[in-house]
Amino acid sequence: MPKREIAVCLIMLILAGIPGLPTVLATDPSTSDLSGTDSSDYDSITTATITSSSADSYMSSKSADTNYGTLTTMDVGYSPSAKIRRAIVKFDLTSIPANAWVDSANVSLYVASFSQSFTIGIHRVQQSPARAWTEGNVTWNKYDGTNSWTNAGGDFNGTATSTTTLSSSGYWNWTATYDVRNFVQTSSTNYGWILKSTTESSSYAVALSTKEATSNKPKIYVSYISSPYDIVGKTGVNGLQAGEDSDSLAIAMRLGDFAVSSMTSGDKYEINFTIGNEDFSMLFVATGASEGKLKLCYKEHGTSTWNDGDSATFSSMSSGTRYASSSGNIAVKLTDSTPGSYGWVKLEAKRTYLTELGAAGYTVSEIDAISYQGSSTSTLRPGAQGGTKMDRCPSGSGYATYSMTPIPEFPSGILFLILLMAPVNVYLRKRFRHAK
Repeated sequence: MPKREIAVCLIMLILAGIPGLPTVLATDPSTSDLSGTDSSDYDSITTATITSSSADSYMSSKSADTNYGTLTTMDVGYSPSAKIRRAIVKFDLTSIPANAWVDSANVSLYVASFSQSFTIGIHRVQQSPARAWTEGNVTWNKYDGTNSWTNAGGDFNGTATSTTTLSSSGYWNWTATYDVRNFVQTSSTNYGWILKSTTESSSYAVALSTKEATSNKPKIYVSYISSPYDIVGKTGVNGLQAGEDSDSLAIAMRLGDFAVSSMTSGDKYEINFTIGNEDFSMLFVATGASEGKLKLCYKEHGTSTWNDGDSATFSSMSSGTRYASSSGNIAVKLTDSTPGSYGWVKLEAKRTYLTELGAAGYTVSEIDAISYQGSSTSTLRPGAQGGTKMDRCPSGSGYATYSMTPIPEFPSGILFLILLMAPVNVYLRKRFRHAK
């Protein structure tokens, strides 16, 4: 092999073996807490106890047109003589803020009389078409004394919200978090639950206390956060982080009760910041569970018109996976919260891309992070676009700042390469002369 080709090969080997050269760009920078002039906007979990149902009764297949709304107990079960009996109950949840995020909810009913162990499920009453039943008129055949159930005995979700096996008198609980979350956010869908035995063919029966009882009335316990996806009750915990590497700037907002698979259309996560005289907004808006749109907008500081930057659309997203646009200029990583920890929405932009759009310098200022619910999914622009603001970190008028590490004009990797090449060059020249 000619000497010059040997030299070229050696140089290529050296290039391939040097770590940290800018030809291999890093991604997914690690982040750390930012501090702003205000503390993070967080809310503790509030537990509300609603001490009585707003309506309750039961329905009997034996007496299909009889209403039992004034009794102090409601029956659930079956017997050959009394046939099938199903209870029906609902609670007034308007005391809970409509924009609250329900963390947990338990329906608690008192077993006043008991024969033997059996399992009861609660089933959400049909929401569409609406079955607005009334306590004084509901029967096996009709839900309001006038209009018939489509199916005698009540129209309800065939899959039980939850089941509980009763084994004694006293209060028993049924978990109903998802239903209550739905009822709170859209009160018009709150028609409560029908309670039925899981086997309506065996002789099991129970009497549950109603709101007409002098004590042990139906109750519901609801724990909620007044702002969805907020930082769950952690004093002094910052909701905002930032970090960078030689490739990208990353800013992340910390969230409570967040899961990629439970995002709903219009959930929006927005991080705003300024570099030099250019404003930026990185946006991710969910278009449904595990899917959404990513976008970066920019404008000159002090002006009002945003310009479109890079964008991307993703589907079948999963927790902890990084998704980048086709150009690689922007990326998003969503991470579920787990018991005892937080979730994250982490948005990235290439530093070179930000520079192309007008960023100058290494100081990232006026950083804030906001989440919205019910935003537009068709027009991605900073701001609510019809949605309701749910969280900002830092809160109030304060902003966080972050200082990026300057990228050297003459990368240290190249300097290291030259230092290594110098003795190789001397050696090759000597060998070349000697060969002649």
